[in-house]
Amino acid sequence: MVSVAEVSRLCCRLNNFLTINRLLRPVLGQFMSRCEHFSTSPEEGTSKEQDHMTAGDVVPFEPLHLPKNSWKGRVRVSNYSVRQKTYKWTKAVTPTFNIEEVETVLKKMEKELVSDNDQPVPNMPNPYVEKDKKCIICQYNIDLNYKNARLLSQFVSPFTGRIYGRQITGLCIPMQKEIARLIKCARKTGFMSVYYKKADYLADPKLFNAFKPQR
Repeated sequence: MVSVAEVSRLCCRLNNFLTINRLLRPVLGQFMSRCEHFSTSPEEGTSKEQDHMTAGDVVPFEPLHLPKNSWKGRVRVSNYSVRQKTYKWTKAVTPTFNIEEVETVLKKMEKELVSDNDQPVPNMPNPYVEKDKKCIICQYNIDLNYKNARLLSQFVSPFTGRIYGRQITGLCIPMQKEIARLIKCARKTGFMSVYYKKADYLADPKLFNAFKPQR
């Protein structure tokens, strides 16, 4: 047995289906007629407007509308407007490739890279590097000998007879050691005195200032 509730539910569904069919019938009719209108080619001569259509013409758009007050008292259906896409016919573009233009662009890029002033200059000498300092003996390439007491006496104090250090003479380490060795050898052999400077050498020009250290 079918209950009364099921019968009423089936009647409501049937009523809704009939209402939707009645509302969509004019819309579907307009849509089908429009499809037939665009499906026909200009050669068939269906309309004068299609005969004069050319590439790039835009087809006017006419929105679809439902009948007024068709939804009152019935199931409401959304008003969907069908939008038609318009296409423009364009000619095929053939790509052109020019080697000369590519070469000009590459040359400009190379010039920009070369003329970039922010980059450091390659192989540039350091302007803050100090020059190599040479002592007076290495600079003039003097030949040292223990018999040259006049030269060796310049590196000995006339007041104490002691040998001046490197901070006063300004000699390099090898020459300072060589001078000290030759002075000791000259004293042992009797070419130089030990505690005082010979009076003949007192007026000689001084190679350095004993009261102003150089180092």
